Amino acid sequence: MPSLKIKSPSRLRKRVSLGILAFFVFSLWFLGTPNSICEFFANRALDARNPNATLRWTQFEKSWFGSTERLLVLETRAHLQFGEYASALQSVEELRDKNPGNAIADELKSLVAVQMGDKDRLKRLLTGEGKLLSLTDIFEASARCHLFNMDEDGLVNTFEHWSEFNPDDPAIEYYHGRWDEVSDRLESAIRHFEKAEKQSGSYLKPRFRKGILLRELRRFGEAFEAFDQMNGTDFESIAAVEAAYCVLSLGNAESAWSKIKDKLQLSTALQAQQYQRAEQFVEGDRFALVGGSILESLERYDEAMVLLRKALEANHRDSEARVLLIACLNRTGKPDEAARESKIQAEMTSGKLECKNLEEQLEVEAADYAKRIRYATLLFRYKSLGESQLETETLQKTFPGESETHQLLANIYRERARESAEWNLRADEQALMAQKLDAR
Repeated sequence: MPSLKIKSPSRLRKRVSLGILAFFVFSLWFLGTPNSICEFFANRALDARNPNATLRWTQFEKSWFGSTERLLVLETRAHLQFGEYASALQSVEELRDKNPGNAIADELKSLVAVQMGDKDRLKRLLTGEGKLLSLTDIFEASARCHLFNMDEDGLVNTFEHWSEFNPDDPAIEYYHGRWDEVSDRLESAIRHFEKAEKQSGSYLKPRFRKGILLRELRRFGEAFEAFDQMNGTDFESIAAVEAAYCVLSLGNAESAWSKIKDKLQLSTALQAQQYQRAEQFVEGDRFALVGGSILESLERYDEAMVLLRKALEANHRDSEARVLLIACLNRTGKPDEAARESKIQAEMTSGKLECKNLEEQLEVEAADYAKRIRYATLLFRYKSLGESQLETETLQKTFPGESETHQLLANIYRERARESAEWNLRADEQALMAQKLDAR
């Protein structure tokens, strides 16, 4: 007679428990609870001034449970806390695709425009259009708008109302600091950033900006401490590079190299994103430039040249990288290559000098289109991609219908496509507009 296999009570209890758990998870899924949980934590992170955590939660929800309209609103707000306007607009378009009738999409788009300096949109938001937006988002957009337009009275008024609504928001001290920073009151700005830092440990911008200002004041030891405290945060990579620069400036190249050597693989696009999120204007491959500087100090010239050429490939206007490269070429017995680079450097210097002279002339001749477009072109060729973009986009508004402006913008956007492919679409639009204007 065959023996009967009798299941033990513990195994039965385990199976019953697993069945109940599976039913509970399915019920949560069916009722949409996982989405709600993700959105809860995403919103908490946003309130704590940690937009990177918000974006991680929204990406997790999209990957596993699918997106909701609430999630896309949170995603847009996170991008706006970072000042990432193109990404914010992309999230708004996603929201519109999901529900064309969602009224908040238009208000969020207005919020993007306000952060970019549109005072008319700000007035409309303040007089009733922004009913679906949070007051915190409106106050922050207002502060950024007034900063963009260098409007101190508007900024003071914003701070007054913001403090009445939420006096503990660390962003108030942060934007106080930003105003002092752009007004060249660096010591006062540092004090505001320190206050914001104490109010919220997860708010990374104040600490990073404090480090940048201490570096500019050549207080390299204090700057190093500010950057070094950011290990393990979302700004760890860029903080490590800036800490390494401070250590190099203090004369310890070996220690500087130990801090940066494991960070050099970060792509230029990701570097640009992190620096943008920290509101630090950087062009090209900052990691390669700092790494090359350190290796040149260590007399490891061949290795330094690899990084310096990488920096120049990302930004041919980088005079610091080119001067260091010339020094390395001379040190390694390559005078012909050094001479070629020196010739390019001389042309860059001449172009920057003409650019400076034109800038002075335009203070009294701002209505001269020929000089303005020449100035923008010189900025693009010899000085700064970011400055040339700002000047050319301003020209486009001031002197509409000029094909040369559209063509220059197309060239600028093509170069910016190294950061993100979406710039190619904008470049195509500008090139097409230039062709149409030329054909008239």
